[in-house]
Amino acid sequence: MEYYFIYSFLIIVIAIIVGRRERGVKSGPLLRAIPALLYVCFVGFRSSSVGVDSESYRNLFETIPYQDYLWIEVGFDRLIRILYDYGLDYNSLYLASILLTTVPIYLVLEKAPRYTACAILLYIVTIPTVVNGIRQCISVGCFFYGVLFIQQRKLIPYALCMGGCMLFHYSSIILLPLYFLIFKPAKQGLYISIYALSFIFIFINPVSYVLSVLDFLKGFGVDYDRGYQAQTLSTLGFIFNTTTNVVIFLLIIKTKYYKVNASLTNCSVIAFCIKNISFSYAILGRLNMYFGWMPLLIVPDIINRLPNKDDRKMYSVFFIIVYVIGFVHQLLSPEMRMIPFDFNFRLWR
Repeated sequence: MEYYFIYSFLIIVIAIIVGRRERGVKSGPLLRAIPALLYVCFVGFRSSSVGVDSESYRNLFETIPYQDYLWIEVGFDRLIRILYDYGLDYNSLYLASILLTTVPIYLVLEKAPRYTACAILLYIVTIPTVVNGIRQCISVGCFFYGVLFIQQRKLIPYALCMGGCMLFHYSSIILLPLYFLIFKPAKQGLYISIYALSFIFIFINPVSYVLSVLDFLKGFGVDYDRGYQAQTLSTLGFIFNTTTNVVIFLLIIKTKYYKVNASLTNCSVIAFCIKNISFSYAILGRLNMYFGWMPLLIVPDIINRLPNKDDRKMYSVFFIIVYVIGFVHQLLSPEMRMIPFDFNFRLWR
């Protein structure tokens, strides 16, 4: 547990130092790469005992060079074969995967209006996700970067990002139409209606009535479904997640942030709605990975846009508390297998 606290402390200190550009001092891209590099090293040099699927990916690394897996995407298959052919050991897969995930995060942060807070959130809060979603998180990173091009109306760069997504996770094909759907803000009433309606599905499992959709999702989730079957809705978890999401949603409405950045807002609202539905069908939590990082980008900016100084302080304290609690809870969760943490610096066989 102490490794996580030391890492978090270093990220906070470094992000504050290199984020001085917000106060009119440009620290430069190379300095801002320091927390990204620390993120890559911390996640990439972990032991295979850390994380739910780390051991299974170790097995894949050792077997894919000798046989084909039809359900493994071509990008991930080639990545493993290249690393193996160069004499690298399985731990190089963790390092290469988090590197491919971090590059888009770094590029997005370069465009973030509130670098320091966004960097702290993304480089700390996402740790359990990137450790336990090795393959999909590469795809998530590509989409994360691609959302910038939705807002800028640049179809070709977005299509290239989606191509990168599908090289590592086939489920990302469902993201392709979003270029044409989420670039405009909806009416405030529609946001409220859709989010309110999603609460109905907390108590109803809509997917169970559509077997074809169920089979479709399981086709993408064959390698991780067992991990999500173990998750159940707890009263404490429901209250915590719902309260956090509702507060963010209300701040979006209050500040009319959907007029500032429609794409990020729409992705965040999608994340909140899927989260509600996933309480009844947990595998949708994997689908929500594509959207779950978006609120981490908009929360600091929304708080900064509040006109009242006391409100800014109050909400800052609130989100610090909830994100710390959420992060620690994930670390302590037996299903996540984040503790004990250990390093493995061996890269060559």
